[in-house]
Amino acid sequence: YQYFPTVESILLSIHETTASATVQKFRAKMLAQLHLPMEKVAANTMELLLNEYETHQLVLHQMVIERPTLMLDPGVASLQRLLHSGIRIYMQQFETLNERDLERVAFFLEIVILGSLRDYLSNPPPQLSRKAFLEDMITVMIGYIKGQKWYLARADA
Repeated sequence: YQYFPTVESILLSIHETTASATVQKFRAKMLAQLHLPMEKVAANTMELLLNEYETHQLVLHQMVIERPTLMLDPGVASLQRLLHSGIRIYMQQFETLNERDLERVAFFLEIVILGSLRDYLSNPPPQLSRKAFLEDMITVMIGYIKGQKWYLARADA
């Protein structure tokens, strides 16, 4: 039995538990796919994240909208920060990617992914199927990475 002094502390604990479980799945997926082509990794991880957001929509999405102050707590390991580190795990395999660019790419991908997931779940356009959403997200992610100078400078490019 764990005592929670406020409703906010209960909600925060629920969010933390759910976000941490989602990120553990994300990191495990990233590590298991390091050998796969980037397109396959992007497809698999976007599918995982969308599934997690759909399954835990109330906690991962709606709670953040309705109680944004909960996420301001300095002790919160936000999903965004945790995903950032998962993206770094995959991106570190590119030898031409320096630390500054790695941070920039991880930051950009995390905000594009999470922002798009949140917007898609909040107000999905009727003409945009789930499959089309995932395909478009993958196109954006891969296009962004493959257009980077450090990516084009690789020996195998």
